[in-house]
Amino acid sequence: MVELVFGDFTALDIALAAFTGLAGGVVVAIAYRMAERGVAKWKPRKLVHISMGTIIALTVMHYSNLSGPSLAAGIFLTVLLYAWAHKSDLISELLLAGSREADKGLGTFAAGFMGMVSFAMVFLLFFQRPEIIVASILTVSWGDAAGEVIGRPYGGRLVKARYRGKSL
Repeated sequence: MVELVFGDFTALDIALAAFTGLAGGVVVAIAYRMAERGVAKWKPRKLVHISMGTIIALTVMHYSNLSGPSLAAGIFLTVLLYAWAHKSDLISELLLAGSREADKGLGTFAAGFMGMVSFAMVFLLFFQRPEIIVASILTVSWGDAAGEVIGRPYGGRLVKARYRGKSL
């Protein structure tokens, strides 16, 4: 169970933080390469959405205290800043690569930031009930992504009616 204090690291905290931080960097790098190759923008965006949501949901409750998730975020940001140091427009390119077709990068940043804020709120409200935290994060990550992953190729076939451009 995660204690809501910043304390000493355990070996598991360090291992989870290293895995989470590095996996985040790898997932973002794969999504970036997909976008560079001209893959439809929704595919790399949903890859990041599903992968990172799953990683966060399945690791966050195994830390001993808040130092572990903070270390994971630090490792991810270090990887990102290292890449940015080698390519100064990387951050803006990542944001544009993950944006919806008509959106700007700022909207993508805001959506990602608000997603992390909502994950943090669920964590703080239900930290004694890990099953609620995991279920809520996975529901958001997988449910939203399923709308595009399943909806793009198969949407509108069974029921032709549309609402605001969306199909059932």
